[in-house]
Amino acid sequence: MTTQFELFKKTLYKMFMLEQADLDFGIYRIMKEKRKDIDIYLNNILPEQVKNLLAENTSTHTQELKKQLEEAIR
Repeated sequence: MTTQFELFKKTLYKMFMLEQADLDFGIYRIMKEKRKDIDIYLNNILPEQVKNLLAENTSTHTQELKKQLEEAIR
């Protein structure tokens, strides 16, 4: 997951153009001011949310597969 998540994070950085520090007009000025908040979200909050979501989906998916297996065995 780590590799995929890092790729996802890099894509978000590109999408938000956070690497364009030299731009200082319009939306880039706003993004520059919000960069700290976005960094905190991408590095601290988002990973937890992704872990929780994947854990929920995995357990639900596993239960569903067990039911299908039991039905197939019958």
